Amino acid sequence: MAVHTLSLGPEIIRLLMPHRRPFLMVDRIVSYSSEPAPVLRAVKHISANEGFFDGHFPDIALMPGAMTFEGLGQTAHLLSVINELRDKMARDGFSEEQLFAAFANVEYGYTLNRAFNAAKAEEFKSRVLQYTESTFGMVGAVHLKFLEPIFAGTMVEYQAVLAGALDDYLNYQVEACVDGHTKVRGTISSIKGLGVESMVDPGTEKGRLHR
Repeated sequence: MAVHTLSLGPEIIRLLMPHRRPFLMVDRIVSYSSEPAPVLRAVKHISANEGFFDGHFPDIALMPGAMTFEGLGQTAHLLSVINELRDKMARDGFSEEQLFAAFANVEYGYTLNRAFNAAKAEEFKSRVLQYTESTFGMVGAVHLKFLEPIFAGTMVEYQAVLAGALDDYLNYQVEACVDGHTKVRGTISSIKGLGVESMVDPGTEKGRLHR
């Protein structure tokens, strides 16, 4: 399969996972490929206005390691949700190209692009909520190596690769880079179906906790 170069912003990210501000650690999905192993790349712009910099630390804007870990976990979560969407839509006769064309159309609506088709977007968003009822929950197998600090005023590039799957247990290789330099790398595991229902945007979205 080809690498799909994407530009899917925060509105679509909120559609695909339950996190909300100020705990969204992914700003934009930038690419996805399904073979030879599923890979998702995303970015986070680290602004000096982030609230956690008030205490970490007042005199030096050093990104907390826990926030970088969360960004990697959210990237892995997005990868799993998109994989599930791809598989379930394929069973209903939709190609991978049609899936990403539908994503692009929804993004058009949020960026005021005249090519936006509102009816198709609503149908696709309903399908997303229908197909992503299962949850991807973090479990205890987290092994990350923090190589260099990350500071405000940079853009972090996250990558998650689905390295292995056994039944509902999923294992990812993850990496966080800034300007081509690896800052964090390691592995994260998750399990499908671990989580509880939450009241996220009642009446419009079904919340899915991954913790």
